[in-house]
Amino acid sequence: MTFPSVYEMRSCKICSSDTTLVDKTKGNVWHSFEDGHICNKCYKKREYQEKKEKINQYNKNWYQRNKAQRNQKIVEWQSNNKDKMNSYTRKYRRVHSERYFESHHKSLNKAFDVVKELYDNPKTIWDFKHCLAHWSKAVRERNNNKCMECNDKAEISHHILPKKQYPEFSLLLSNGMALCKPCHIKIHREMKNDI
Repeated sequence: MTFPSVYEMRSCKICSSDTTLVDKTKGNVWHSFEDGHICNKCYKKREYQEKKEKINQYNKNWYQRNKAQRNQKIVEWQSNNKDKMNSYTRKYRRVHSERYFESHHKSLNKAFDVVKELYDNPKTIWDFKHCLAHWSKAVRERNNNKCMECNDKAEISHHILPKKQYPEFSLLLSNGMALCKPCHIKIHREMKNDI
């Protein structure tokens, strides 16, 4: 069977679709290159990828050139909108409480090395205090900021095993209780009476 000269048999080199009959008079259905032909669908995908790479590269270069200026604008916005920032933070903690708790947990896991060095090197005391602040927040977040004794608002994270006697357990989340101030005072009085 012979076809008129306006028709031609071609196959796409990318999607390797079966050889198809192409009407040359319609134009722009196929794109020819030295190493083969590409169908219009594959050509558009390829063109989109190239444009996307160029745009990504342009954005990277722009961000690198204007990094200081961007950071300055971010800091200005944050300082002018502290209430908004606090509300965003509170909302994020409520919505993603597990993720927020995990981030505290990760930072506490890293802090165990600091605890080991604490009594050998006094410079790490500030690092240790920073880690304790994270530990305290994580313990209260774990209990939804409620006192474990009376269900009031928790203000303090209490060490079940005292951190002076057991520094190696001072950053364990299982060694923490979320308490309100009156319950915390009551527990410490009971501990003194036991001794």
